[in-house]
Amino acid sequence: KTDELESHDLESYGIWLRGLVSELGPDLVVVGHSFGSLVVSKAVSQGLVAKAIVLQNPITTRSSEQKDLANRVARGFYALAIALGRLGSAFLRSWVVVRVMSVAMATSKSPKLRSWIHGQHHRHFSTYRSDRVAHEGFATASGSSVMDFAASFKLPTLLIAGEKDLIAPLANQLKLQGMIPGSKLEVMAGVGHLTHYESAAQVAVAIDEFLGEL
Repeated sequence: KTDELESHDLESYGIWLRGLVSELGPDLVVVGHSFGSLVVSKAVSQGLVAKAIVLQNPITTRSSEQKDLANRVARGFYALAIALGRLGSAFLRSWVVVRVMSVAMATSKSPKLRSWIHGQHHRHFSTYRSDRVAHEGFATASGSSVMDFAASFKLPTLLIAGEKDLIAPLANQLKLQGMIPGSKLEVMAGVGHLTHYESAAQVAVAIDEFLGEL
């Protein structure tokens, strides 16, 4: 169980993922979205055995080093939540905070799809086991980049990017592709960081075609 890890850093998450995949068998395609792309990449650097790797909206910038307003607000928000103790915990899990995050990431103009996205975020984003998990996870995510592990990739790799992704900009996805020999990049037009919601069918087709080429 990931909530029982001694420390919620990439080293621990990578070990956890390798253990899971070894139990399920090596003939697996491992898919990681956003923070998951960091976990998968770390596991690859640790010797993950799998059939192929798919990184969806992979994190290619360290938000801890970014000076734009959104990243500064996020860092300040987590620092404040820690300082406020129980009140900060309630704030971190609050409906308002989750909705602001969800609205900021959604690019779809469809009211129905946006409603679905917000509903999913409200259902799942506040159900983490403890504040420690959230705080350590944020610190790990904000201080890491898939590019740190690109040299370790020997497995067939598919990168899926959102054309309008502000969290994982397309320009860096192109750089990442150049760092992973033989990798393939598929760009989802008109969407941002939520390709798994806003272009789910296209993502599925891209993965299916990628596997068909192996």
